[in-house]
Amino acid sequence: MIIKIFKNKKIYQYNAKDVFELDNKLKNKDFSKLEKTSEKEKIIINFKNDKENEILRLLVILSPIFITIFDNSTSLEFFKKNLEKSNFEYGLYPNFFENFSKEKYFKFYKSHDKIEDIILKEDESIDFKINYLEEKYLLALFALIEVIFSKYNRKNLIRYFKEIRNDIVINGRRSILANDIYAFYLSKYLVNWALDLMKIAKYKDKNRYLYIDEIYKLTNNLKRPIKKDSLE
Repeated sequence: MIIKIFKNKKIYQYNAKDVFELDNKLKNKDFSKLEKTSEKEKIIINFKNDKENEILRLLVILSPIFITIFDNSTSLEFFKKNLEKSNFEYGLYPNFFENFSKEKYFKFYKSHDKIEDIILKEDESIDFKINYLEEKYLLALFALIEVIFSKYNRKNLIRYFKEIRNDIVINGRRSILANDIYAFYLSKYLVNWALDLMKIAKYKDKNRYLYIDEIYKLTNNLKRPIKKDSLE
């Protein structure tokens, strides 16, 4: 995977084959590329899609869960600000499931900005954009993606979510926008799914779960990785 960390007007790029290598590179500041930028703080994780688009579709399904538990603000400002500029109602291309056409998808983005948090690129990789995270929570997200999106696990999860995927995607993203009791219950719904996913990860890969446990402890107490005022 390729990780781009936008911080302090710079982009730090790390290439890592797994979470253990990323952990080591972050500790040693062993980035492969450094650029200046005027963009705001955020993180982009780039990873390969598969031929059946299972990774892409599962990421779409789980995106409201990731956005909810890894948000670093008190009211999901990062997602909401992106949504204001988005090409689509819920900040996501609407046709990733039934009759998904890559030709139409790439044609659309030739004349529109790539603002959405999930972008399929023409080299068959996926950019997943999320707010800035402390390193321990970035490692937790990276490890969770590794475990959940492995071939066997993703196939089982896609089958499991098949009947309720639209409910999770649409209602999950809607809950981020709402500010009423409906939003509260939908948010708890997403948190419960997140906890279940992390329990699966613990069962499947105890070594990677050591990283995931950082976000599990917060989520289990209905907390988020709120950003500190100062960044190193």
